[in-house]
Formats: sequence, C-alpha cells, structure tokens
Amino acid sequence: MKRVLVADDNVENLYLLEALLQGNGFEVQHAANGVDALELARQAPPDLLLTDLLMPKMDGFELCRQFQRDPALATTPILVYTATYLEPEDERLALSLGATRFMIKPQEPDRLLATVHELTRGEHKGLAAQKERQEELLRRHNAVLMRKLEQKISRLTAEVSRRDRLQAELRQNARLRRVAARLGNLGGWRVDLATGEITWSEELYEIIGKDPGFRPSSALLAHLVVPEHAEMDRANFEACAREGRPYDAELEILLAGGGRKWCRVIGQAVRDDSGAIVAVEGALQDISEFKAAEQQLQQAQKLESLGLLAGGMAHDFNNLLAVILSYADFAFQTLDAEHPARPDIEEIQAAGKRAGHLTRQLLAFSRRQPLVPEPLDLDRVVADMHGMLNRLLGESIELVVQLAPVPIWILADPGQIQQVLMNLALNARDAMPEGGRLVIQTEVLDDPVRRAALFPGLPDTSYALLSVGDSGHGISTAILGHIFDPFFTTREPGQGTGLGLPTVYGIVRQSGGEIQVESSPARGSTFRVCFPRIEPLPEANMQEASPPNEHHSGSILIVEDDPAVRRVAERILRSAGFRVQTAAHGQEALESCQQDPNGIDLLVTDVVMPRMSGLELAEKMERIWPGLCTVFISGYTDSMLSAEETWQANRAFIAKPFAADSLTRKVWELLDARPQPGKAPPG
Repeated sequence: MKRVLVADDNVENLYLLEALLQGNGFEVQHAANGVDALELARQAPPDLLLTDLLMPKMDGFELCRQFQRDPALATTPILVYTATYLEPEDERLALSLGATRFMIKPQEPDRLLATVHELTRGEHKGLAAQKERQEELLRRHNAVLMRKLEQKISRLTAEVSRRDRLQAELRQNARLRRVAARLGNLGGWRVDLATGEITWSEELYEIIGKDPGFRPSSALLAHLVVPEHAEMDRANFEACAREGRPYDAELEILLAGGGRKWCRVIGQAVRDDSGAIVAVEGALQDISEFKAAEQQLQQAQKLESLGLLAGGMAHDFNNLLAVILSYADFAFQTLDAEHPARPDIEEIQAAGKRAGHLTRQLLAFSRRQPLVPEPLDLDRVVADMHGMLNRLLGESIELVVQLAPVPIWILADPGQIQQVLMNLALNARDAMPEGGRLVIQTEVLDDPVRRAALFPGLPDTSYALLSVGDSGHGISTAILGHIFDPFFTTREPGQGTGLGLPTVYGIVRQSGGEIQVESSPARGSTFRVCFPRIEPLPEANMQEASPPNEHHSGSILIVEDDPAVRRVAERILRSAGFRVQTAAHGQEALESCQQDPNGIDLLVTDVVMPRMSGLELAEKMERIWPGLCTVFISGYTDSMLSAEETWQANRAFIAKPFAADSLTRKVWELLDARPQPGKAPPG
C-alpha cells in the first residue's frame, strides 16, 4: 500500500484529503506544519509528499528544499496543493525548490487522485531533466531575492531610524502619545494595591463608553467583564498582584450603552525600591475589528471546505440524476396515456427535477455551477420576469419595477440571473406575510463615491446595479451577518433548505459580481447586486437564431467516463438518427477516431475526466478534424471551462442532468450552424 504524507495546517483540508486518499487505497500520514512533516518523513520516507505552502513553523517552500537536501528524501515526489500562492512565479519557485507537481485548491477529486496515482507509480521520472533545467531559474530567483532582501533591509533600517526619532519625540510630547493610543484603540490603566485607587487614561474612557468625569471603582470592574470571562480576568489580576506574573489575554467587556466589545488586556506588576509589588498597571486595546476579520477568515475557510465537498457530491449526484431522468423519459415514451404506470413515472420525473434543482443550489453556493455566460440586457431580464414575479408574490404585495432609461449590458448566465431575482423575491415575500411593497430597480453605478460606500475595494470602472428592496419586517443585526451562511434559516423546520440566499451569493460571486444588504428591524431590507458592465452587442448579433433542422444524419463521438451516462447519451443520439461511437476517456477517443475512415461530425464530451479534460480533447480533435463541432457536458466545473472557450461557432455547453430533447436540439443547432463539415483524419 502506497503511503502519502499530507502537510496542511487546515483541519478541514486534512480531513477531506485523508478521507479521499484512504478511500482509494492509500495509507495516509498527516502533519500540521513543515517541521512535523519533515520529522515524519525522515523516520520513514513516504511514497508521496502532498503539501500546502502557507503553514506555521516551516512553510511548504522550505519543506520542498529540505526534501531535496536530504539524500533519503531527494527522490520522493512532491505534490504542492495550495489555495494561497496562485501566481505563476509561485509555481516556478516551488518547482525550482524540488516540487514535482503544482496544483491550485480546490481540485475535482478525480483529477487530484489521478495526479496522486501518477506520482506514486513513478510516472513523474521524466521531470528530472526539467528540474535540472530549473536550477538556473533558481539561481536567478535567488539573485532577485537577495536584491529584494537588501532593499528590504535598507527600508527597515530607515524605518527603525524613523521610529527611533518618533519614539524620542513621543517621550517628550504627551499629546502625540495620546494620538497614537487613540489611533490604536489603546488605553492605559493602573490599580494601586494599597489604596485600591483605579486610574484610566482618556482613551480607555472612550473604549468603555464612559464619560471622562466618571470615577472607575472596583464595583464597576466586577461588572465590566462578561460573566464567561470574569473568572479568568480575576485570576490573572490576582496572580499578577500576588506573584508578579504578567498576563496578556483576550476577553469581552460590557459597554455602558449596552452590547459587547472584544478587547486585549495586558497587565504587569509595579514594584517599589524594595521589590514589593505596589500596583498593577497595563493596557486595554479594542480588537473588535480584528476579531470580526478573524471570524470571517475562519468562516471563509469552512465555506471553502464545505464548498469543495458539496461540489464533489453534486458532481456525482448529477451523473446519477442524468441516468434516472433519462430512463424515466424512455419508459414514459413507451406507455400509452391510460397505462397505470404513467403516474408513477411522472412522480419519478418530478422528484428527479427537484433533486436537480437542489444540486444546482449546492453548486451555486459553492461557486462550482456550470455557467454559460452571454451578453445580457439587465433591463430586459427584469422586464421579462415581471409577470412571473407578480404571480409569485401574490395580490397582497405591490411590485414596482424601475428600469434604467438605457439598456445596461452585463456578461452572465441568463438562467442564473433569473434565479437571483426569484430567490430575492421569495425572500422578500416571506418577510412580508401580511403584504407590502417590493421595489426592483436597475441603474448604472458610475459615481465613485457611492460605489466605494456600497462596495469598498471595487476596481474603478462602470457597473450595473440591481436593487431589490422590500417593506418587510427587516433583519436584526445578530442575524444579518449569517444570512449568506449555507443552511442558515430562521424558518420553522421543514419550511426551507437555508440555501436561498447562499445560492444568490454563490451565483453573484461566480458571475464576477458583488452583493450587499442593508436592513434593520421593522424597516425592511434592500439587497444590492452589482455586475461589471460590458459594451452592448451589435444589432446583427442580437437576432434570434432560426429553428434547427431536425432531420440529420452524421457521425457523433461520445466521450464520458461514467458508463451509465455514456449509455444514456448514446441511446438518445442513436434514437435521433445519428451514427454513434463511444469512449471512456480522451486517449481512447483519439485512438478510435483516427482509425475511422469516415471521420467525425460532432464530439459530445464531459468536461471533467481523468487523464485528459474535455477541453484538451476538443482542442486536439479540432486540429485533426477542422470544423469539428463540440458539445461540452458537465454537472460541475471548477474554472476549467471559460466563456471564451465555449463562445465559438462550433462549440456549445449543456449542463447535467440533461433531458433527451435538450441534448438532441443542441446537437442539431451546432450541426446547422457549423462553418464547414467535419473531415476524416489525413492520410
């Protein structure tokens, strides 16, 4: 059994990788940092090191270098798997330091497993020469690093000199000390142990929320710290006062006007000339913003892991649904209207479609939903949904639509934008059980001041703004920070999945947009979504395509690694009158097609496959058969297929699970519009 050593400081990542590798026959060791990983490897060299780059104690770059320097580990293949270092120069540095492969998180499980199998089988040996060629790159890179280091040392020296001068000025000027304390949300305090007198600095009054004329007392201190942290704070203070033990702790305090605030408290003993402890003094710093950012980071890491898991599950489930729905359709078509099994099959079809909707929600939340973006007039999308939204909201809710005076063009998947509107409208309807008013507005967001206020950090360009505001009961501050969390809901059990707003968030972010919400209890809620604007399409490109000719014959190649899905697609297209060949992966497809004297008219290929992706296969086959048409199919993508790669006259995309008529119609449309017929391979 091959043994893989996984080095990653993220617990969720370790869990997912261990489950994936052990489930596929590998023995797994894991370490939370480079130091521990190196120690385990020296005890028993692994068959493969799978390492993150950003880790404590020793990062992944240094771990690669240490493996190369150790004769017992130098031949061990190393797979770098990172979500932090994403630039080409990061990959070049990792490879130059000894890494064998470089992959960006998250990857589709099959693709990651294929790489692990390749490396543990020793198929990477051919890269040794490449590593030797990269020695010169490493030397050049080291030279750059040395120049950067010298520049950094020079800047640090200048900074140290500047700070020394500043500290000298601060010692002479109390006003500058107060300014620095205020900017750092830092206040000082002192407790005289003999008299019990408590002294606060001016900044501390501001942090606590007390008037500077207020006299702090021991009674106030007893109720200042929240109950769950009070015992810890009391023990720290008493140990410092009794034994001189300094302390540095984080705790929450109760504010004078209500609410809580996270603070860092530092305390140390003050001694007299005889060495006796006469006071305890220290500082209190407001770290609320830091704690909020820390919690957001932790939440983002959890969402990344959950999104990876959800995406992988939805990928497999979409394959199953494609098979279930297709065979249900086949059976349904063979039964007459009075057959007693028809109602049962209709229920299977309905349940399958509901399951497909749920997987699309999971993929949208995890930002792995296959998208087919196209230029859209946002005003037209909203206007076309007016009637549907009216029926959805009911008579008790007034719908007001305010469209921009000129068309606003964006690049997005029309179905996904419709889903955003539907989910926001449903959310608003639930917030107005007794009726109310829903306002949907589109406008151009050009004003940089307003844009910065609504969406800080956006690049300076023009945006389309979609606002959905209701007059409902609003959202409390405690709940507002969780509305985009997956499966979070305030509804009763059984009344919602908790994926509505997370789905909206995932769609918006995957489409290159941003979303924010403004709400308060009893004052309603307004969701604002912005997308980058694009130039409008020429009139010629806006005309609708003519209906396809449904009488075709031709040769089609289906490439799909799931045998059940492959059989379904083959049956659908054979029934439509096409000659069909099938292959389980890209290499098999290339070998079989090159032996076919009649050539291929159209390729139907899964996007995510082991050994060779659908895009790679299409590009290779198009070089052999110029003018070949390609239909990409997938239930899950991870930035593997861009809009530019599908926006071609001879290419199209269809998402799993697909219906029989959807697949055949897409094939007909491509064959009707192809620039030239497919050709047999030369010679």
